[in-house]
Amino acid sequence: MKYWSRAFCSAALVALPLLAVGGCKDITVNQDAGRDAKYCKESTCEGDGSSSGTSQTPSENPTEDSSTPASVDSPSDNENPSHGADSSDSANNGDGQSDSGATAQVIPETVKLSGNHIPEGMQVSADGCAQEDAAICTDWDAEDEVIGDKSFSTALYAKCVLFCENDETAYFDIKLSGHYTKLDATFGIAADSNSSDRSKTVTVSIINQGTGKTLLSHVLAYGTPFPLKGYSIKGVGVLRIQFDGPLGRMRGAVGEPVARQ
Repeated sequence: MKYWSRAFCSAALVALPLLAVGGCKDITVNQDAGRDAKYCKESTCEGDGSSSGTSQTPSENPTEDSSTPASVDSPSDNENPSHGADSSDSANNGDGQSDSGATAQVIPETVKLSGNHIPEGMQVSADGCAQEDAAICTDWDAEDEVIGDKSFSTALYAKCVLFCENDETAYFDIKLSGHYTKLDATFGIAADSNSSDRSKTVTVSIINQGTGKTLLSHVLAYGTPFPLKGYSIKGVGVLRIQFDGPLGRMRGAVGEPVARQ
């Protein structure tokens, strides 16, 4: 009896592993099992599912999880200064230098047309005396000029110094390139003119050199300033201020001329 019991127990012990192996063929993977659970795959039993990358379910793979929108961490256009309305700043960085490296031309809103303030390139006609024009002299940088009862820190003046007649002509050509629309200036005969006959007059003209059209002509009398404020010079490429008359005795002057946009 003892022998039979031992034989039965031995056979049972041998059969248990075989049952365990044979049973794996019919076991289905349980994806809801805990991480410590064992499962069967291809007739073999494997251990902890968390130790193998193939054991992860699609919901456990962060690279495949599409539940979170991709734009969550992206700043909006209003938070990003390189987008939206501010993108126009890329055309010019504020110092006249564009992003492409080309220097942008800066047009000042106001320019003084006498003294040492006039920008380079705007003075077209000569400064000084031209012997071929009967020694007509023009000065773009006259200082402390007086016209009538008004004094100007800078001014233009024109005069004849040699072989002077009663119908001399002197002028100032100023390149505006159509950038300016208004002219401020005071015209007249300089108070220190050396004529003993103060009844003589000089005519001043403002001319659009591009069209040859005279925009304004005015007869100047000694001691009487002729001021202009906001006079239209819109569309003028080269502006000429011209004096005609006895410039040997009566010196034409323009006090503090200014061009404005």
